[in-house]
Amino acid sequence: MEKTIDIEEQIIELTNFYRKLKYRKIQRGIYTIYGELEFKIVSPEVVRGKYNVEIQVTKRFPVEVPIVKEVGGIIPDGFHKNDSKTLCLGVETEIKLFLKNMPNLLKFVNSFVIPYFYSFKIWQKTGRFPFGERPHFVKGIIEFYKEYLLLNDLSKIINVLKYIYNKGDLSGYCRCPCGSGKSINECFHQEKLKELSKINIKDDLYYIYCYYNKINGKRKKPIIYPLTSENFKKLYGIKNK
Repeated sequence: MEKTIDIEEQIIELTNFYRKLKYRKIQRGIYTIYGELEFKIVSPEVVRGKYNVEIQVTKRFPVEVPIVKEVGGIIPDGFHKNDSKTLCLGVETEIKLFLKNMPNLLKFVNSFVIPYFYSFKIWQKTGRFPFGERPHFVKGIIEFYKEYLLLNDLSKIINVLKYIYNKGDLSGYCRCPCGSGKSINECFHQEKLKELSKINIKDDLYYIYCYYNKINGKRKKPIIYPLTSENFKKLYGIKNK
């Protein structure tokens, strides 16, 4: 049985660390953290930043990833923001995996929010991204899985996600869905499969599967971003789940 997270305790820890942040409970189980988020990073030169933020976190944390906005008007809309103007902190699955193993709100801010603002400062100054830059939407999801699973073949990534989604045996002598020919308990993917089985990968499987079918289909239509229900229908001829 998983340990219950006291989200209010974690919010207090965060606001004690970042003293210019405050919080309020906007409705049952939902909190807004707001105020100035100030940081200083030495790597190798000193980089300082101050950003007014709103962070919405629910009692379902860490299963539900907090939503973060920069409300001071410093970050332009074209700089890694979602359609809802929330900050695109990375591939959601990658964040969920981090939170599954490190279910701490302060560590989430230090590991994803601060690096986002740091990257913006460096990008402003040099035009480059210090940690690299992922593509948006499904291409970014695919890039993450290629790195995480060390697989370049999209069909093999789909097989892995299907196996996890269908709750395949991760401890027995079944063949690993990665295509190595080894049993799961002999394949280096075993631990990766176990980690992925702890989170919901249904949306990733759906997006990647539709994308794979499209790029290998007879009709070539341009990929439409963002992947809204309407755009899914235009692109794939099917409704988004």
